[in-house]
Amino acid sequence: MNKEYRIGSSEYIHLDIHEGRWSFINADGEPFIYKGVTSINRAGGIGGRRSKPTDYLDTCNKLYGTDSDEPFVQSVLEKMEACRFNAMGAWTTDEFFDRGYYYTETCESVHDTDLDPDAFRIKGAGINLPDMFAPEWEAAYERAIAKLAPARVDKKEFVGWFTDNEPGWGQANADHIWGGGDLLNTKGPLLLQFVLHLDQERPIQQAAVAFLEEKHGTIGNAISNWHIPGCASLEELRKKTDLGEIFQTEGYAADHEAFTYHAARQYHDTVGKIIRKHDPNHLVLGCRFGGPPGPSIGQACYDSPYLDVITVNNYQHIFYERVDEVYQTCPMPILNGEISWNSDYYGWRQKTHDLPTDKLEKLERTPYKAKEALERAFVHPALVGYTFYRWVHNFTDPEGAAYGITNRSGDQLNLYNQRLLSEINPRLEDVAYGKIPHATLPLLETLGL
Repeated sequence: MNKEYRIGSSEYIHLDIHEGRWSFINADGEPFIYKGVTSINRAGGIGGRRSKPTDYLDTCNKLYGTDSDEPFVQSVLEKMEACRFNAMGAWTTDEFFDRGYYYTETCESVHDTDLDPDAFRIKGAGINLPDMFAPEWEAAYERAIAKLAPARVDKKEFVGWFTDNEPGWGQANADHIWGGGDLLNTKGPLLLQFVLHLDQERPIQQAAVAFLEEKHGTIGNAISNWHIPGCASLEELRKKTDLGEIFQTEGYAADHEAFTYHAARQYHDTVGKIIRKHDPNHLVLGCRFGGPPGPSIGQACYDSPYLDVITVNNYQHIFYERVDEVYQTCPMPILNGEISWNSDYYGWRQKTHDLPTDKLEKLERTPYKAKEALERAFVHPALVGYTFYRWVHNFTDPEGAAYGITNRSGDQLNLYNQRLLSEINPRLEDVAYGKIPHATLPLLETLGL
């Protein structure tokens, strides 16, 4: 299925083929499906250590006090058990670690460093990346990992490291994050065009020019080969970009895809090598793609010797198909970084299974779609886990569909989500290893319709 069957150290959580599929294996040699939830922290937001306080912080301080973390932690663990989770996902803070649950750490390549984001971030329409060619960025990321790694390096319940959250890579592929369907970058140029338009002092701009010069001899030759009317130089490229023109010719596309691969390899090789230097025992889980990253980036992930798992978020009910789309370009273990059934894909919007909207209300349809989508995805031999989004959501009705496990104002358990999760989670190992069939949507006659 991939380069080597065993990935990682057998003395810690690693990956191996178990009963014909990729699986996490813990330090005791036991296979498991990762079933986590994101953003477990007292502040109540995303970002973990850097989460901005919400009114959940006031709730926790009022209910559990501020003298000790223990009452709050115990309340969280009770809710985790009620939902039958076994893991804690991205943006969980330290007080929950090493308490009987698998967990991850997030060190974002811009937000968690001591750099000025404006100076070392490449940001545009659909583009949000560090300058992976900047030596200063590499040094700053190493400083950040060096601070975090000593507390994790010998922990048996620690799975591994996320390196960013949904970075935008400036690709032309249609994507469907948050249930949308717009073409990425319709408001701006794709990655290569955008990078070439940057200030010539930026390392990534210099890297793009050098890449094209190596391939075509000169930057002028490269741009001329794109066959864009009135554009045969870097100066003319800048003018057209300023006017809002987006390059889409076949010649440009070939160089764009090649540079995308080059940049993605630079990113994954750099962060992965730094993590391995400071923590050789645990897995590199990657940058939590917002959706399938496309063939060039997928190939770069597969080719990188430092990436162990490709992590991809998903909010659609066609979870299996999304996993397989990633696997076709990157045949390695896949971890889902976020999923929720609180979206149109599970409710109002009818896609592959059309239960008539005049017969079933949204909250009646959603459980059938949720169970089928999540369980069916684990039939795929590459999917090693999923992560529910998120711990805290500002719902008012505990019986209503929501993103959260608990709410901001009263620390309530969302009973609607709890019922679904407590039914699905205990079944996933048996579904994954072919011992039971995945859940399916019921026939309409079984609903009495």
